[in-house]
Amino acid sequence: MTCQSTTTRDTYIVTWSGGKTIQVGKRTFNVASTRPGNDDPNQTVVSGRTLVKDGKFAAVLGGTNPKIFFWTKREKAEDRCW
Repeated sequence: MTCQSTTTRDTYIVTWSGGKTIQVGKRTFNVASTRPGNDDPNQTVVSGRTLVKDGKFAAVLGGTNPKIFFWTKREKAEDRCW
């Protein structure tokens, strides 16, 4: 899917093939867990740790409202995807 950064407005591609890593633009993150979406059974939530110290991410893939969240000690970003 294609996403747009909340902070820079740049677009980037997110791909996940069901494995232990997810590609977010040029970065590769480790996937710690997956689960069904909260509101949409067609969605999968993929979460894990970012390359930023003490950072986390959750990507909501598929369904009607895909997005990706990033958390660090200083901020939380919610990027819109399509």
